Amino acid sequence: MSDAETKKRYGSATLGPADDVIAGSYGTWTLTYTAGAQGIAKGGSIRIYTDADSDRATPQMDDPEGADYLTVDAPSDVRVGVLVQSMMSLLLTVNGRALAPGEQISVTYGDRTNGGPGFRSQTFAEAQHYFWVAVDAVGNGNVVTLPDPSSVRIVGGEGVVLTVNAPSIVVAGEPFRIQVKVEDAWGNPAAAYRGAVTLSSEAVSLEKDSVAFGQADGGVLWVDRC
Repeated sequence: MSDAETKKRYGSATLGPADDVIAGSYGTWTLTYTAGAQGIAKGGSIRIYTDADSDRATPQMDDPEGADYLTVDAPSDVRVGVLVQSMMSLLLTVNGRALAPGEQISVTYGDRTNGGPGFRSQTFAEAQHYFWVAVDAVGNGNVVTLPDPSSVRIVGGEGVVLTVNAPSIVVAGEPFRIQVKVEDAWGNPAAAYRGAVTLSSEAVSLEKDSVAFGQADGGVLWVDRC
């Protein structure tokens, strides 16, 4: 079955907003699933998950004013059961009537309606943090994973630490490189950092006494011929 046919039959999902996420920050994201031509029968399920290691928060549904509060919106008579399996997996089960083709279920991570701070993202950078959606349309264990999952990019935050890394072993008289990195509070490269850094050393002869971080550097620079 082609990706287009899979979406037509089993549905699609979108995530918003899709902006870059600062590692360890709090935010609100809504994933909306739209049922395909087959719909979701009573007893069928939708699983939302990430397939990579993560230390993001575990969603909770008990404290509307607390952090990491999760809400689910669906047609009232569909009566969706929610099971938080782990920080990385959420299972939605249709317990009322079937979800008809074209109907939607929306899951909001970090609902701030009642004053909560939002949902805490993972603390390490990741080029694509996926939200996969798998559908068991009839409740018989036959699970279909939807193609083209939504994702967000998780990036380092504000620079708080400057580190300089050099090889532990070098050959006398041979040049080597050192790494100059600006890190956020979690140790990620502070990709948004811009500015010049002055370098000095009594033990190493430096090719240059300062470096300037630009957009293309991503918070990490190398100094050659030390």
